[in-house]
Amino acid sequence: KNAESFIDEMAHMANRDPLEFRRSMLTDNERVRHVLERAALLGSWGTPSVANASQGIALCEDYGSILAVVCDASVDPETNAITVHRLSAAVDCGLAIQPTGVRAQVEGGLIFGLSAALLEEVTFENGQTLESNFYDYEVLLPAQSPDIVVEIVDSSEAPGGMGEIAVGPVGPALANAIFLATGQRCRTLPLQRCLREMI
Repeated sequence: KNAESFIDEMAHMANRDPLEFRRSMLTDNERVRHVLERAALLGSWGTPSVANASQGIALCEDYGSILAVVCDASVDPETNAITVHRLSAAVDCGLAIQPTGVRAQVEGGLIFGLSAALLEEVTFENGQTLESNFYDYEVLLPAQSPDIVVEIVDSSEAPGGMGEIAVGPVGPALANAIFLATGQRCRTLPLQRCLREMI
């Protein structure tokens, strides 16, 4: 989903709000635009949930479903440690046959995608991986997990897929928030290592 960071970059180059920039390109797609607007409302776009935090937004349309997420994050100015405070996601998966399952898929996908984008990395030395199990492979811990709010948008469209739609946009949303906080574009993963190497 690198396109979502690129769109954010274009918005900033044009001195446009990233949300409004995306909305202006969705005039012919009311369904997608509505999901984007619902996520922005749910995430209080422009007013982060934590003082001095920054926000990023990203969108994904796949599997017949649409999901947008707002990420509230901050960067410690001394250590460059990234803290994700809140993820606010709106999803239109068509007619939600099992809403509790939809919500669980979104919450789990956001955590899975956040862990992969923020921390997870496999390194090699002499042709072998250095990581062998969870004790030396960093993943997001429960204490590091942010608050998550999910809205399932009412829809009469045909049911869409929910398997992985929340995984893709959370990384770009976080990267966009990091840029707003630091002025630095992280273009490699994991984002935490990228930021520490850049600043």
